Amino acid sequence: MPKSDIKVLHVVPAVALALFAHATPRADVVTDWKVVATETVFAAGLPPPPANRTMAIVQTAVYEGVNAITKRYPVDRMALNATPEASIDAAVTAANRAALTALVPSQRAAIDAAAQKALNGIPDGPAKDAGIAVGEQAAKAAIEMCADDGAAAPERYRPVTTAGAYVPTVVPAVPQWPQRRPWVLATPDQFRPGAAACPQR
Repeated sequence: MPKSDIKVLHVVPAVALALFAHATPRADVVTDWKVVATETVFAAGLPPPPANRTMAIVQTAVYEGVNAITKRYPVDRMALNATPEASIDAAVTAANRAALTALVPSQRAAIDAAAQKALNGIPDGPAKDAGIAVGEQAAKAAIEMCADDGAAAPERYRPVTTAGAYVPTVVPAVPQWPQRRPWVLATPDQFRPGAAACPQR
């Protein structure tokens, strides 16, 4: 191998290391709050299905709040009042704080502390106030939209007891959830393939 090629092989890793050494990893506000929300449901001891539902509602509130400001995607579920000048960071923070407080009230102190820290980093003014307002609207609307979805319906699972039929030793998690009212679909089986698409083997 020519000596010039050897020098290049030594220089390239050195340049890459220098670039990474000065790069500061930084997540956006949505990702930061996703971590806070995850830690919140974990600290509350929520089992997986309710925790998943809580996270879904929180993220729905965040999406709707941000979209109300950016108008990037069509609005078909929530009519929220927001101006383009509203602070997205404030909206995300407020949506998380309001939704998490309503859904995981036992962690209110930690949620408030995280929200206050985030809001302290946003300059006071109309943009901040508008962001907080739309974030709170989004959280309220998301919670109301999902309130009667049937997630709290009583569990009715009864194992098959026919002789020779295998019965799982572990009770399935939330077996009543397939009957829940979807948040977006018209019905749970709206896009389920018909019998013709699933031939018998």
